[in-house]
This record gives sequence, C-alpha cells and structure tokens, in this order.
Amino acid sequence: MSSGGVRGATCRQCHSDDVARLYLGSVRLDSCACNECGATWDEDAASGELLARSPRTPAVG
Repeated sequence: MSSGGVRGATCRQCHSDDVARLYLGSVRLDSCACNECGATWDEDAASGELLARSPRTPAVG
C-alpha cells in the first residue's frame, strides 16, 4: 500500500498499472477497468480478492 493507504490496482490480465477504479463504499467493492486491454473486474476493497470478472463491462460504468 502507498503511504495514503490506497492500494494501486494492476490489471489481472495484462499487468498494466493503467487501471480505472470506482470505489463503492456501501458494498466495499472496487469496480476496475484496464485502460490498456479493456479487461474489467470487481474486487473486495479491503482484501483485493477477486469477486467477479467480465471481458466486456464493469459492474458500474
């Protein structure tokens, strides 16, 4: 984690750091989308555990 406590997202498919993240506080979820390869996935905001993956559309977008 960085000094601010925010973990940087890395694409699970192409390993790029160019990832857009949307934090959904009510469900403690990060909805992520890779700007390089287009992969999307949702992960637990606290642990980073993969919750869902989709090749086309994020949960929120």
